[in-house]
Amino acid sequence: MRNILIKTISSIILVFLFTIVSIAQREVVFVHGFNSEGGTWTKYRNWLLTTAGSTVSSDIPKDYIWYNGIQNFANDVSRQNTPAVQKDRNIMIGHSTGGAVLRNLDLDGKFIEGEHGIITVGAPLAGAAIANAFRNGQIDNFAQEASIKLLAGPEIQGFAFPGSSVALNIIGGAFGTFTIFGLPGIIKSVVKSILGIDKGSDTVIDLAENSAFFQNDAQKLATSTHKVSIYGEAYDPQLFRFVGSSFWKNESRGLPPTDLSPGDNADGFVNTINVTKAIYAAAAAGNAATAGWFTVSSFFDFGASAPVAAYFWASSIGWFIGFDWLDDGGNRGYLGLIDANSWQQTCYNYYSNTCTNQHYYGDCYALGQQKGIQFQYMCQSDCWKTQQYCIASPANSVSDGFIKGNSAIGFGLQNWNAPTLYRVQNVNHNEETNNSKMASTYQAIFFNDASYFKLN
Repeated sequence: MRNILIKTISSIILVFLFTIVSIAQREVVFVHGFNSEGGTWTKYRNWLLTTAGSTVSSDIPKDYIWYNGIQNFANDVSRQNTPAVQKDRNIMIGHSTGGAVLRNLDLDGKFIEGEHGIITVGAPLAGAAIANAFRNGQIDNFAQEASIKLLAGPEIQGFAFPGSSVALNIIGGAFGTFTIFGLPGIIKSVVKSILGIDKGSDTVIDLAENSAFFQNDAQKLATSTHKVSIYGEAYDPQLFRFVGSSFWKNESRGLPPTDLSPGDNADGFVNTINVTKAIYAAAAAGNAATAGWFTVSSFFDFGASAPVAAYFWASSIGWFIGFDWLDDGGNRGYLGLIDANSWQQTCYNYYSNTCTNQHYYGDCYALGQQKGIQFQYMCQSDCWKTQQYCIASPANSVSDGFIKGNSAIGFGLQNWNAPTLYRVQNVNHNEETNNSKMASTYQAIFFNDASYFKLN
């Protein structure tokens, strides 16, 4: 009898202790974004479990079906986390499209109102301008402009022959590597590969600003779910750092947030761009110096050196155009794609040889042989036409390099209910889940701030 009583009391105590632990312990569910997978959250999940101890539990971040539209993405998150979604006091944290997915689940009543917490990180809560850019052809135009400016100097000096974009397209088409002309095709192919645009076309449609998905959600009532929004504020060079961090985003998986490799900041990629930029600058300066020499010479040889001087001036300008695109022009154009800036347009005039090499060096030379050297120069002079080069000067940039700030906080959406906001400087979209600069923000949310999300 005594043993039975002892066993009964022990069982009651164990049940009591288990109940206390169960009540105290909160589950955190991590949701990845577009063209991503659960591993992007592994590092912070491990850090959270180590730091919070028994107060929190979290499964290994899962992979979700992200490419069939946001609603299907949300259904998969709910299906794979049914107990956590239906249980109160839990915290759901989603990066990028994953944040929009959590918003969708919230609005569909999947969470217990007032007893659930949602943290969105760099989430397009009001849509993403980049999705519109892919749908309306702005990405194509951006790629075309990039190729023209980067090839201007090399083409004039024969490193890339006129029409090389067409030739590249023929070669690339034979191997099925890209679908539009030359370098624009390569650029667009790389961007689409990084972003997973082809595979996730349905999700891109949903993510567009003013899409049916967001318009329908905006008609729903506000929820009392506890909310926090986080977004980075990236600065120049946004384009190359964003692309670079796309390549490196999974490199430091599993490391604590204070022990990151340089790859997380895309330094290697940015340094490569800087070296390329230096080459373009040197070529522009070298051609300008040569052009200046022949310009001075033309005063002593009665203009005989003028065409050569003009050729080197054109080459210098061509290389400078490429340098400017690498230095800041590409970034300005990219800011336009993500709608993160306003700008004023500034245009410059320059002369460019619009004739073919055959006409310039062949036909005009033959004309000079027949009618005299002055006719050759007149023929060549007709080839030089005034061209206009325009650049945009950005006025402001509030974005993580992919999602603009207003969208990341759900600005203007009544149903999002003005969440607590955290801004992290000098962190771009791909760095928001694995950059050491985010550590203090997560520390503040989970351990320091007296809020619903505090774990200790």
